[in-house]
Amino acid sequence: MSFSTSKILRTPEQQFQNLADFDYEPNYLTVNGMRIHYLDEGPRDSEITVMLLHGQPSWSYLYRHMIPLLAQHYRVIAFDFIGFGRSDKYASVSDYSVQLHVDTLESVVEQLHLEQISLVMQDWGGPTGLLYLERQPQNVHSIVLMNTLLAHSGYLQWWPLSNWRNNATFLAYRWMTRFTDFKLSAIFQSSTVKKISREEMAGYYAPFPDQSYQAAARAWPSLVPIHRRNKDLPAMRKAWQFLGCWQQPVLIMFSDQDPFTRCWGLNFSQQLPAQNQTQVAIKDAGHFLQEDQGPQLAHNIIEFLQAQKG
Repeated sequence: MSFSTSKILRTPEQQFQNLADFDYEPNYLTVNGMRIHYLDEGPRDSEITVMLLHGQPSWSYLYRHMIPLLAQHYRVIAFDFIGFGRSDKYASVSDYSVQLHVDTLESVVEQLHLEQISLVMQDWGGPTGLLYLERQPQNVHSIVLMNTLLAHSGYLQWWPLSNWRNNATFLAYRWMTRFTDFKLSAIFQSSTVKKISREEMAGYYAPFPDQSYQAAARAWPSLVPIHRRNKDLPAMRKAWQFLGCWQQPVLIMFSDQDPFTRCWGLNFSQQLPAQNQTQVAIKDAGHFLQEDQGPQLAHNIIEFLQAQKG
């Protein structure tokens, strides 16, 4: 991982005081000079470690309703990628890359000496986690895919043109987040079924006191490959091919009200070996299904992992 010369920002700690349903002890480690925040809950000696990977533009706060249930059975790690949550943030959009996030995940796993990981992935947590899986499969016990994708070809192939309305919405969002301030409240509320309270919304706003802290949230949409010349496509294609021979357990949970990733539950199911799959359709949930149906997701993961013992 290369070092950046960009200005580094750290969200003031007072931003994270008294957040709704988020009374967790913060932990920190360092990756190439950047302070990374993570939660570490549950028994340290559990056979499996559940690792929760967030996406855009969220942070570990998204998993707050799942962690207590999962931690009754397993060690649970939820960390904030660089630029999000309590982790340090580069001030420049250009400092963010797919490689940065994959390298960060790899370093966190190494520093915490994690093995037998169940990778729980949603949104950009999916491509990041699956690229890590292809690089370090020996550390992964199982994977859980939730409302995510892995663009392994050109835009015309991985996102059907018939879905033109959502394509246009995504491209507009991609452009706007790159160049302007954007409203997290609109993003989250339009991507959930439940009404997010003012107190809960404050949790999502906490990492970003002003626009200068938003570079990572602006950058991630622009890193989604939408053409065949994208520099990250070869690695994603390799990870996609690797999934075709992945012999470990897989839980696929996609929601019924996420138009952006709806077809990807089927895509993953067709690519992964059928004998290792468990599929659960999540009803009454939008893109951020952790917010809509967090306890149900946690119970499904526990049931899935316990079934592997039999």
